[in-house]
Formats: sequence, C-alpha cells, structure tokens
Amino acid sequence: MKQNYRFADVIISAEFSGSYIKHQCREYETCLPAVTNIEITPEDIVFEREYAKKTFPDVQNMSDGYLESISFHRNLARELSTYGVIIIHASAVVLDGTAYLYSAPSGVGKSTHARLCRQMFGNRVEIINDDKPFLRRTKEGIFVYGSPWDGKHRLSRNIRAPLGGICLLNRGKDNSIEPVSFKDALPNLISRTYIPSDETQAEKVMEVLCALSDVKIWTLRCNTSPDAALLSLNTMKRS
Repeated sequence: MKQNYRFADVIISAEFSGSYIKHQCREYETCLPAVTNIEITPEDIVFEREYAKKTFPDVQNMSDGYLESISFHRNLARELSTYGVIIIHASAVVLDGTAYLYSAPSGVGKSTHARLCRQMFGNRVEIINDDKPFLRRTKEGIFVYGSPWDGKHRLSRNIRAPLGGICLLNRGKDNSIEPVSFKDALPNLISRTYIPSDETQAEKVMEVLCALSDVKIWTLRCNTSPDAALLSLNTMKRS
C-alpha cells in the first residue's frame, strides 16, 4: 500500500516491500497529498546489490530491505533535486534555532564533534541529522532538514532550521578555526553531495550548492576535546 512522506517539505508517495525502510521513514509519514511518486522495483534491488559488490566486501550481509533503503535514498535524491533539495554527507546541529553543518570524510570525527556540541551546550543544541541531512534552497535562504538516513548512531530529528554556517573538519593536534572562501570549499562540498547522472538534475543540485556562496564557511583543525566544539560553535554563531 502506498504511503505519503514529507521530506524537506516535499510530499512523496512511495510503496515499500520491506519493513526496514517502512520503519526507517515512519516519522516522515503524512496525510498531505503527494506531488510526485517513487517506485522501487526488483530491478532496482538487483542494481544496488551489483553496485555494492564493487564497493563493499561484506555485501553478502546486506538484506534486500537494506538495499531497498539505499535505492530509495538514491531515487529520492534525484527527485528532490527538482525542488531545490540536496542530500549532503554531514552532521547537522541546531544551536539556539540556527543550523550548522560539520562536513568531513568518513572517520574524521564529525559525529564525535556533533555530540561534543550537545555535551557542551546542553539543551541549546539539537542534532538534526548525524549523517545525511537535506538542504533546501528557498526564497528565505537555505534550510537544513532532518532525514531518515542518520548514521550508525541513529541521531536525527524531523525538524528544520535556517543554515547559519558550515565547518569543514580536519584532524589536528590543537584546535584552530579560520574562514575559507566558497571557491576553495566547493570541491569538498561537491564530493560530499549526491550528484545525479542526469544532466538536468545535476544542474539543479549545483544551483543549490552555488547558493551556499552566501553562507559563511570555516575550516576547523581539531582534536576530540570539548574545547573544539566550543570554538567551532561560538565562532560560527558570532559571525
């Protein structure tokens, strides 16, 4: 049976065969009318399994339900691009109503940094999403939204907040932060954003990324001390 879901304020109709993705998306269910539909076919699952074989050595442990989630994520990213929405690999936190992104390659420590922000600022901080938040370009600016793909720690909220800054994380012995130009930051942002193969959809994604030129971007070299979280959020909040 088809169910409607609200992702980044876009209503999507979808029908899933497995319980994995149904459970994953349960907090995004809505009764509002859908503007578009996504269908995951058996051929999509076969594609994801073959694609994963080239990337993940433990592919034999991936269930059809998990592969259905990956396929829906891929198809959703393509569809949402039409509405000015992208999916970016980052941890997104909200401090006093404003969202901040921490972007880094896997394993650098963005999830650790997000949790340190929560630890240091208490209830003033919420984690919107710890792995793949949505970004939507609107007339009012860029907004960050929660998504069901929230990383191994399952940290996310189905909320939205205006984007106030982006922090590119790098490991360092000491903590230091400095502004970086959009031109220098763009290759990092592109590498951490899903870019559809369709030329028109890819252009829509790039339009959203280019809109980030109005957002202040920082490079943070940090260790895993709480002082790193204080430095990054206090700097971005003051800017």
